[in-house]
Amino acid sequence: MRERLKSVVLCVLILTSMFLTTKLLFGQPYWETASPPAYKQVTFGELRPLQEQIRPVLRLGEDDKWLQLQPWDEGYQAAWEWLSWLFRPRQVPVSTTLPEFGGLQVRLNFMLPVETNWWVTNRQLRGLEILQAAWFAEAPQTIWYQTASGRWLRGELTLPEQWEEQLPALFAAGLELRTAAAEELALEPVSAGVLLPQAVPELAVHAITAENLESDELLGSFFVNPALVRRIEEGDGAEIYTDGQKGLRLFRHGEIEFNAPENEPGSAPQSLAEILKQGAQYLQLMGGWPDHLYLQKVHRTERSANWEQRYTQTLVFQSVQKGIPLLSAKPAVSLYFSDRGVINYQRQIYLLGSPTGTAEPLVKPQQAVAAVADQLAAEGAEEQLAAVSPVLYFHSFVTRQSYARPAWLVELQQRQAVVDGFTGEFITWLE
Repeated sequence: MRERLKSVVLCVLILTSMFLTTKLLFGQPYWETASPPAYKQVTFGELRPLQEQIRPVLRLGEDDKWLQLQPWDEGYQAAWEWLSWLFRPRQVPVSTTLPEFGGLQVRLNFMLPVETNWWVTNRQLRGLEILQAAWFAEAPQTIWYQTASGRWLRGELTLPEQWEEQLPALFAAGLELRTAAAEELALEPVSAGVLLPQAVPELAVHAITAENLESDELLGSFFVNPALVRRIEEGDGAEIYTDGQKGLRLFRHGEIEFNAPENEPGSAPQSLAEILKQGAQYLQLMGGWPDHLYLQKVHRTERSANWEQRYTQTLVFQSVQKGIPLLSAKPAVSLYFSDRGVINYQRQIYLLGSPTGTAEPLVKPQQAVAAVADQLAAEGAEEQLAAVSPVLYFHSFVTRQSYARPAWLVELQQRQAVVDGFTGEFITWLE
């Protein structure tokens, strides 16, 4: 009886082995034809269109008095749509020099040369990258464009009736500026002059809080397969997540840092449009693009002597809330990437809260320029002054809530300085 039972068990094992072997050989698809496992890609918000990423600073001036609209200002959209008529020349613009008219004029200044066909389809400007546009009431049907090389071109327009009469109303909410005289500044201004506020602004100290992003959603957006990710906790409380090829670091104070060295160096150059599209896609996947986040700088490195920096690009973003930039020691967001993907991503966004007291007038901007001039003299350096503007600045964020103080941002040709808005003391150089 026992021998018969052993024989039955042995037969069952042999048949089971044969069945499993057959299924293994013929019942499963080859690895090359098998469908990869599906993982959910997490995104944050809508993709920002190209036309909304770069827009010019708009200025309406006469003599040395100006009204200025930034992309975040009230009334900007209506003014920008009306001024887009300036990008509809009848013929291909021709080379010329910029006239020295002194009457009413409009200036459109881009942060870098761009193709106007992003906003206005006009074959006369196809392929032309424009850095600045200038219109003068003394020649109302003519427009001047400055190209990337600094050369000026002249085009002929057909503007609608009452075009000029609409300008004062469109710029009614603009910031009132004036061209500063060189003798009132402690630093030599750039050739185009420096614009200062006509009236000293009044600002208050504001509370700020750190941006709060769900860590689970972040992991789902940075890593395709979370099962391969391991977690490391540092002594200062920061958490590191890595899959062996790329790493994500989450700080207690809300900062995010992501590194993927395998994407450096880049293997091919990219156009400005490609750079901006990729930047928008990365922001959509890496925490989102809030409405108060604006592109501040685009830097491209091509054919560098350092192979590790060949064909790479950097996008820097600033946060503008309640109509004023909110700055800290680091940019709100910086993206360093190539055509192969993100190399480094840093995000440290803070949200502006309520004022902690009443608004008070800042020191005069000339005092802020003098403080920067003293700092340059102490360092034995020389720079030209490019711009001065009010901001809110905070040095560090240690607790769950900190405060941003009014300050002056003094922009030189090569770097930027922050000066305390109430004391006029030099604070720091920005990255």
